[in-house]
Amino acid sequence: MSDITLTTLSGTADAAAMNENLYEEATSSFRAINGYLDTDNKDSSWTVGANQIRNQSAASGRMVGLTGNLDYVSIIFPEENTDSGAYTAVPGCSMAFYLPFDVSLLVLTWTIQGTNNQRMPEESGDDGTVNEFKMFFDNVFLSKQFHAFPSGRSAASSTAAREIWRDRIWSGHAIKGDVSSGFHTLECRLFNSSNTTRIRIRNMKIVYFK
Repeated sequence: MSDITLTTLSGTADAAAMNENLYEEATSSFRAINGYLDTDNKDSSWTVGANQIRNQSAASGRMVGLTGNLDYVSIIFPEENTDSGAYTAVPGCSMAFYLPFDVSLLVLTWTIQGTNNQRMPEESGDDGTVNEFKMFFDNVFLSKQFHAFPSGRSAASSTAAREIWRDRIWSGHAIKGDVSSGFHTLECRLFNSSNTTRIRIRNMKIVYFK
Protein backbone atom coordinates (compact mmCIF):
# COMPACT_ATOMS: atom_id res chain seq x y z
CA MET A 1 0.00 0.00 0.00
CA SER A 2 1.07 3.62 -0.31
CA ASP A 3 -0.09 6.57 1.83
CA ILE A 4 -2.42 6.01 4.78
CA THR A 5 -5.57 8.15 4.47
CA LEU A 6 -6.94 9.02 7.90
CA THR A 7 -10.38 10.27 8.95
CA THR A 8 -10.25 14.05 9.45
CA LEU A 9 -10.46 15.22 13.05
CA SER A 10 -11.36 18.83 13.78
CA GLY A 11 -12.35 20.66 16.92
CA THR A 12 -13.19 18.45 19.89
CA ALA A 13 -11.80 14.93 19.55
CA ASP A 14 -14.47 12.44 18.54
CA ALA A 15 -14.09 8.88 19.90
CA ALA A 16 -15.61 7.20 16.84
CA ALA A 17 -13.36 9.07 14.41
CA MET A 18 -10.32 8.40 16.58
CA ASN A 19 -11.07 4.67 16.60
CA GLU A 20 -11.44 4.72 12.81
CA ASN A 21 -8.00 6.30 12.53
CA LEU A 22 -6.51 3.56 14.71
CA TYR A 23 -8.41 0.38 13.81
CA GLU A 24 -10.59 0.77 10.68
CA GLU A 25 -9.63 -0.43 7.18
CA ALA A 26 -6.04 -1.37 6.48
CA THR A 27 -5.70 1.40 3.87
CA SER A 28 -7.28 4.17 5.94
CA SER A 29 -5.99 3.69 9.48
CA PHE A 30 -2.86 2.98 11.49
CA ARG A 31 -3.88 -0.68 11.34
CA ALA A 32 -1.75 -0.71 8.17
CA ILE A 33 1.35 -0.71 10.37
CA ASN A 34 0.41 -4.20 11.63
CA GLY A 35 1.35 -6.25 8.58
CA TYR A 36 0.06 -4.21 5.64
CA LEU A 37 3.08 -2.05 4.84
CA ASP A 38 4.99 -2.85 1.65
CA THR A 39 7.65 -1.36 -0.62
CA ASP A 40 5.48 1.71 -1.34
CA ASN A 41 5.95 2.71 2.30
CA LYS A 42 9.72 2.21 2.27
CA ASP A 43 12.20 4.99 1.69
CA SER A 44 14.10 4.22 -1.51
CA SER A 45 17.45 4.62 0.26
CA TRP A 46 16.66 1.98 2.92
CA THR A 47 17.57 -1.68 2.29
CA VAL A 48 15.84 -4.37 4.33
CA GLY A 49 18.38 -6.56 6.12
CA ALA A 50 18.11 -10.06 7.55
CA ASN A 51 17.70 -8.69 11.09
CA GLN A 52 14.53 -6.81 9.99
CA ILE A 53 12.78 -10.03 8.92
CA ARG A 54 10.71 -11.58 11.67
CA ASN A 55 11.57 -15.16 12.59
CA GLN A 56 9.46 -17.73 10.64
CA SER A 57 7.80 -15.00 8.54
CA ALA A 58 9.29 -16.33 5.27
CA ALA A 59 10.13 -19.97 6.06
CA SER A 60 9.51 -22.52 8.80
CA GLY A 61 8.98 -26.21 9.39
CA ARG A 62 7.81 -28.98 11.67
CA MET A 63 8.85 -32.51 12.65
CA VAL A 64 7.24 -35.52 14.36
CA GLY A 65 8.62 -38.94 15.24
CA LEU A 66 8.42 -42.01 17.47
CA THR A 67 10.89 -44.71 18.51
CA GLY A 68 8.72 -47.29 20.30
CA ASN A 69 7.89 -50.53 18.49
CA LEU A 70 4.46 -50.65 16.86
CA ASP A 71 2.97 -54.01 15.80
CA TYR A 72 0.24 -54.50 13.19
CA VAL A 73 -1.61 -57.77 12.59
CA SER A 74 -3.41 -58.67 9.38
CA ILE A 75 -6.84 -58.99 10.98
CA ILE A 76 -7.21 -55.19 11.32
CA PHE A 77 -6.83 -54.65 7.54
CA PRO A 78 -9.24 -55.41 4.66
CA GLU A 79 -8.51 -58.48 2.57
CA GLU A 80 -7.21 -56.55 -0.46
CA ASN A 81 -5.14 -53.39 -0.79
CA THR A 82 -7.70 -52.12 -3.32
CA ASP A 83 -10.51 -52.15 -0.73
CA SER A 84 -11.77 -48.88 0.72
CA GLY A 85 -9.70 -47.79 3.70
CA ALA A 86 -7.10 -50.50 3.06
CA TYR A 87 -4.19 -48.27 4.11
CA THR A 88 -3.96 -46.88 7.65
CA ALA A 89 -1.81 -43.97 8.87
CA VAL A 90 1.28 -44.83 10.94
CA PRO A 91 1.69 -42.67 14.11
CA GLY A 92 5.05 -40.92 14.19
CA CYS A 93 5.21 -40.85 10.39
CA SER A 94 2.03 -38.83 9.89
CA MET A 95 1.06 -35.29 10.83
CA ALA A 96 -1.52 -32.54 10.51
CA PHE A 97 0.03 -29.09 10.14
CA TYR A 98 -0.94 -25.48 9.56
CA LEU A 99 0.55 -23.18 6.92
CA PRO A 100 0.21 -19.53 8.06
CA PHE A 101 0.55 -18.22 4.49
CA ASP A 102 0.45 -19.42 0.88
CA VAL A 103 3.76 -21.14 0.20
CA SER A 104 5.69 -21.35 -3.07
CA LEU A 105 7.63 -24.44 -1.99
CA LEU A 106 6.81 -27.24 0.46
CA VAL A 107 9.49 -29.89 1.10
CA LEU A 108 8.30 -33.20 2.61
CA THR A 109 10.69 -35.83 3.99
CA TRP A 110 10.19 -39.04 5.98
CA THR A 111 11.92 -42.17 7.28
CA ILE A 112 10.25 -45.37 8.45
CA GLN A 113 11.87 -48.65 9.50
CA GLY A 114 10.27 -52.06 9.93
CA THR A 115 10.03 -55.75 9.20
CA ASN A 116 7.43 -58.55 8.97
CA ASN A 117 7.06 -62.33 9.20
CA GLN A 118 6.28 -63.01 5.55
CA ARG A 119 7.98 -66.15 4.17
CA MET A 120 10.86 -65.60 1.78
CA PRO A 121 9.47 -66.94 -1.55
CA GLU A 122 12.83 -68.15 -2.81
CA GLU A 123 13.01 -70.62 0.13
CA SER A 124 9.44 -71.45 1.05
CA GLY A 125 7.20 -70.36 -1.74
CA ASP A 126 5.28 -67.11 -1.94
CA ASP A 127 2.59 -67.02 0.75
CA GLY A 128 0.75 -64.20 -1.08
CA THR A 129 1.05 -61.63 1.71
CA VAL A 130 2.25 -58.05 1.28
CA ASN A 131 3.65 -55.26 3.45
CA GLU A 132 3.16 -51.93 1.64
CA PHE A 133 3.46 -48.22 2.37
CA LYS A 134 1.98 -45.23 0.55
CA MET A 135 2.32 -41.50 1.18
CA PHE A 136 -0.80 -39.31 1.17
CA PHE A 137 -1.02 -35.50 1.10
CA ASP A 138 -4.44 -34.11 2.05
CA ASN A 139 -5.86 -37.64 1.63
CA VAL A 140 -4.57 -37.89 -1.95
CA PHE A 141 -1.87 -40.43 -2.89
CA LEU A 142 1.43 -38.76 -3.80
CA SER A 143 2.37 -40.10 -7.21
CA LYS A 144 5.14 -42.75 -7.13
CA GLN A 145 5.51 -42.53 -3.34
CA PHE A 146 4.99 -46.26 -2.79
CA HIS A 147 7.28 -48.74 -1.03
CA ALA A 148 6.92 -52.48 -0.35
CA PHE A 149 8.99 -54.17 2.36
CA PRO A 150 10.31 -57.65 1.44
CA SER A 151 9.56 -60.84 3.35
CA GLY A 152 11.49 -61.19 6.60
CA ARG A 153 11.16 -64.88 7.58
CA SER A 154 13.21 -67.66 6.00
CA ALA A 155 10.89 -70.67 6.31
CA ALA A 156 7.25 -71.70 6.39
CA SER A 157 7.37 -72.62 10.08
CA SER A 158 6.01 -69.95 12.41
CA THR A 159 8.94 -70.64 14.74
CA ALA A 160 11.59 -69.86 12.10
CA ALA A 161 13.97 -67.11 13.09
CA ARG A 162 13.51 -63.68 11.59
CA GLU A 163 16.28 -62.63 9.24
CA ILE A 164 17.43 -59.27 10.61
CA TRP A 165 19.21 -58.45 7.35
CA ARG A 166 15.76 -58.33 5.73
CA ASP A 167 14.70 -55.32 7.83
CA ARG A 168 14.14 -52.26 5.66
CA ILE A 169 14.19 -48.46 5.92
CA TRP A 170 12.18 -46.22 3.59
CA SER A 171 13.68 -42.73 3.43
CA GLY A 172 11.67 -40.64 1.01
CA HIS A 173 10.96 -37.08 -0.01
CA ALA A 174 8.55 -35.09 -2.16
CA ILE A 175 8.23 -31.45 -3.21
CA LYS A 176 5.01 -29.51 -3.73
CA GLY A 177 4.67 -25.98 -5.06
CA ASP A 178 1.98 -23.32 -4.59
CA VAL A 179 0.25 -24.77 -1.54
CA SER A 180 -2.46 -22.62 0.01
CA SER A 181 -2.48 -21.49 3.64
CA GLY A 182 -4.50 -23.45 6.18
CA PHE A 183 -4.52 -26.95 7.63
CA HIS A 184 -3.03 -29.88 5.69
CA THR A 185 -2.21 -33.54 6.36
CA LEU A 186 0.72 -35.74 5.38
CA GLU A 187 0.42 -39.45 6.18
CA CYS A 188 2.53 -42.54 5.61
CA ARG A 189 -0.11 -45.27 5.39
CA LEU A 190 0.41 -49.02 5.75
CA PHE A 191 -1.35 -52.04 4.27
CA ASN A 192 -0.37 -55.39 5.77
CA SER A 193 -1.68 -58.88 5.02
CA SER A 194 1.13 -60.82 6.75
CA ASN A 195 0.57 -62.15 10.27
CA THR A 196 2.63 -59.37 11.86
CA THR A 197 4.39 -56.21 10.76
CA ARG A 198 6.61 -54.38 13.25
CA ILE A 199 7.32 -50.67 12.75
CA ARG A 200 10.30 -49.28 14.62
CA ILE A 201 11.89 -45.83 14.37
CA ARG A 202 9.98 -43.38 12.15
CA ASN A 203 9.83 -39.64 11.62
CA MET A 204 8.45 -37.01 9.28
CA LYS A 205 9.55 -33.45 8.52
CA ILE A 206 8.15 -30.55 6.52
CA VAL A 207 9.88 -27.30 5.52
CA TYR A 208 8.01 -24.51 3.75
CA PHE A 209 9.00 -21.25 2.03
CA LYS A 210 6.91 -18.20 1.24
